[in-house]
Amino acid sequence: MKSRFFLTLAAACAFVHSATSAKAAVAYLSNTGSGSACTLSAPCGDIGSALAAAGPFAAQVICLNKGAYLSFGGTATISASVTISCGDGLWAPQFGVLVVNTPPNSKVIIEGYFADEGDSGFNAISFIGQGTLELLHVRASGSTNSNAGLIVQPNGPANVVVSDSAFLNNAGSGILVQPTNKSRAAVVIRNTIVSGNASGGIFVTPNSGSTAIVELDNVNVTGNSFGLGAADGSVVSVRNSAFANNVSYGVIAYNTTGPGAVDLTNSTILGTASYGVLTAGSASVSLSQMRIYGNGVGVFASGGSTILSFGNNAINGNTADGAPTGSVALK
Repeated sequence: MKSRFFLTLAAACAFVHSATSAKAAVAYLSNTGSGSACTLSAPCGDIGSALAAAGPFAAQVICLNKGAYLSFGGTATISASVTISCGDGLWAPQFGVLVVNTPPNSKVIIEGYFADEGDSGFNAISFIGQGTLELLHVRASGSTNSNAGLIVQPNGPANVVVSDSAFLNNAGSGILVQPTNKSRAAVVIRNTIVSGNASGGIFVTPNSGSTAIVELDNVNVTGNSFGLGAADGSVVSVRNSAFANNVSYGVIAYNTTGPGAVDLTNSTILGTASYGVLTAGSASVSLSQMRIYGNGVGVFASGGSTILSFGNNAINGNTADGAPTGSVALK
């Protein structure tokens, strides 16, 4: 009886080990690879084969060297949880498009994706599903035809973390956060450069009934048509960041149909031709430990909007400094 018990236990353990091993598949990519085995000894050469080989359960794709891993102008669609580890720019497609369309509770991690020539008809990186997307050491630049470097447009609850990345010289926004279908998107952007984008550096504009909560920490937003735009349904927190030499606005917040607020802390806004900080509608912006100088107008609140100061800011050296509409006591 005892031996039968241990045999049964051993068989169960073997089954669990086999199932776990099957779920934790790893696929390898090489610029000289081919076929669909995607093993370390026989790597494949395209991301589609690697995703298929890795499977949907705790999958991992590893780039062994630098390659396009996508046909010229092709689209890579990720529809299940996966970690793609490509170091510092080892996945570098030409005119490629990356789409993440995952179901609820999924988690996708992408490291080392460099898309430097955007396709004329698509955003460089699109997150249109649900779950969690983490981007590390990613670069998206040169998207044309009003397309963004990264668009976050989930149709349900979604979390996005962007770190140590760059979004440069896109015809649309560098990063566009636009949740749809009355959904909620929580986005964290850290240690990232957003520069030279024609339709704004970071634009947060939820569709009607949706909510976007965005946190920026150590983000450099420079040389865009505007730095940060926050529209209805946006709650944005900025700290340790710089908005420099943007054309029309360093930060603009406006609300017409829903609530929204922007908190700016320990950051710099300079060199903007029009307004350093502009609010409109029912928007509210709070300032703490801010340095705002060298702009056309430092701060300006239009209509019934508000700009609240904690009394510890330096707003001077602008063509017209402007003034907050009210103060908040430090506690």
